[in-house]
Amino acid sequence: MKHTENTPGNEKISMQAVIGQSVQLSACLNIDTSILLDKRVCTTEIEQRKNDNPELQHVVQYLDGILDTSILKTPLIITDDEGCVLYIKGSAETEPLLREGVMLGTEQIGTNAFDLALKHLIPVKVTGPEHTLKVLAHSISFGVPILHGSKLLGGIGFVLSIKDNYQSGVMENIIRSCLHAIAKMLEARKNLDELFLLKNFFINLDNDRGIIVTNSDFEIIQVNREAEILLGVPKQYIVDHSFGKIFSGVNPADIDINKGCRLNFCSSAGKSTVAAYQKPVMGEKGRLVGYCVYFDPAEPAEKIIKSGKRRSVRFEFKDIIGENKDFLRLLKLAHAIARSPSSVFITGESGTGKELFAQAVHQASTFSKGPFIAINCAAIPGELMETELFGYVDGAFTGARKGGMDGKLKQANGGTLFLDEIGDMPVRLQPKILRILQERSVVPVGGNRDFPLDFRIISATNQKIEALIAENRFRADLYYRLNVINLRIPPLRERKDDIPRLTNHFIKKYNRTLNKSLISISDAALELLMDYNWPGNIRELENVIETAVNLADDIIEAEHLESYLGRGRNIMHMSEDQSVIPLEESEKNLMIRALNTYQGNITQTANALKIGRSTLYRKIKKYDLFSYVKPQ
Repeated sequence: MKHTENTPGNEKISMQAVIGQSVQLSACLNIDTSILLDKRVCTTEIEQRKNDNPELQHVVQYLDGILDTSILKTPLIITDDEGCVLYIKGSAETEPLLREGVMLGTEQIGTNAFDLALKHLIPVKVTGPEHTLKVLAHSISFGVPILHGSKLLGGIGFVLSIKDNYQSGVMENIIRSCLHAIAKMLEARKNLDELFLLKNFFINLDNDRGIIVTNSDFEIIQVNREAEILLGVPKQYIVDHSFGKIFSGVNPADIDINKGCRLNFCSSAGKSTVAAYQKPVMGEKGRLVGYCVYFDPAEPAEKIIKSGKRRSVRFEFKDIIGENKDFLRLLKLAHAIARSPSSVFITGESGTGKELFAQAVHQASTFSKGPFIAINCAAIPGELMETELFGYVDGAFTGARKGGMDGKLKQANGGTLFLDEIGDMPVRLQPKILRILQERSVVPVGGNRDFPLDFRIISATNQKIEALIAENRFRADLYYRLNVINLRIPPLRERKDDIPRLTNHFIKKYNRTLNKSLISISDAALELLMDYNWPGNIRELENVIETAVNLADDIIEAEHLESYLGRGRNIMHMSEDQSVIPLEESEKNLMIRALNTYQGNITQTANALKIGRSTLYRKIKKYDLFSYVKPQ
């Protein structure tokens, strides 16, 4: 709807035209002008309307914090977008409209400021006999819409006796000041919500599944590369569009949180069918801010849905590459303990392949027919971790999904629960995890019933747990429960004899992916690879080979690697008399420079540093560099 210009003259002309039309309409409706405003919706419906409009609830809470109701000359009335009075701020002893549940629609009570403000999205003031009802014939009603962008949340206004008209201007100014503050608050809240959503998106970027992130209004705000490929359409045709318009009227909230569903997508490339799963994204204080929707190809969807798997398990022991003697001993050990139900604790630097080992152990275990549920303990805010792990029952907290939600522990029943970055598990939750491991049951948040559990737990970390225990950041008794079988994955610098085989594997992989036909890698180029220290381990090697395959025509030469590996080799061979900056300080400074260079763009910065986006995000968290990150 087109708004009038915000000038006193235009507003007055527009308002009077609106009132005149309403008076004529009310006369045609044959409304009983003698009725009183005592007909209300029931208490249950009032509460339902409040719960259905959490944004309006937040506005009211905000007003409670900034507004001293003792200074009000008359109470403020706040309605929903249908004109139902939901909140009263101030004394409600004398005014006829001041009852929660009263419906202020023109169809019910004729001409009044509240209904007109909501319908025409402008401030409206109705005076005395302009009202249809006699009970309002000596009153002034003033109503203003509460808008968040183009979304109508409700209305705010007051009813005042004509004899107190001198107070009307003061009240109007109070309301306008409140609306200005509300608009700023809602915008700040929107930005904070998007930050939560983008953090969730960045955390999952290295996932091999398609990802679409929406806000709570189901508007798509970000899409990963895998989703573009799966749907066969660039993200510019998806972002900023309604999820329901793209996927045949289905919104994320409609997707079964446990079973997922199949979605149809039509584009110029034809019709695509995907298997979709959703996870609510919670913001501050457990408030729903949006959804993360994961996509898999539709072909295996039947199996995935039937088994309840949320994560595709792609790796088995045969997929793990290595000929290094120590590495082969590790593989033999991992294969030998796979069929044991005992807990497995995997340690190793970032990029060594901890999840690859976890999946392989799962595939070779007696739990292989069950789901493989993975959760990154470093990626989920501490206040959300409890509901993510334990789930919650219907009505457990404000904003909770109707019907509740099964947590990761319950989802993993009959299969394997993989707790990645276990060192970042909040200390307050560690006793609860210990109890669950001891009793093999879980109680959802807000519930009172135990659910029995039967799963294998695998944990992983790149941190020194012993140091965390010494600092009281990790419970020793929980560590002993988790660390029944320990698998330490060596960094790539300790198994350099595996580099040639790994390199050939990645060349073949990216030949297929990039439709190239490279033959091999030159000796000089391979020497560069062998001479580099690989702080990012196998993940870094894969990124380097992908870049080289893009650049090379027939054979990967040293020149295709020099731009990246030359720097690393020079650092390794630094002479003793050169000044040395501590590694962490050097890394932090490099991160800051890269983020500044690419204006806080996560994707561009990660590509420039040749690391995965989730790795970049973990380092941003480690060095507290969020101020350098700009939402995209």
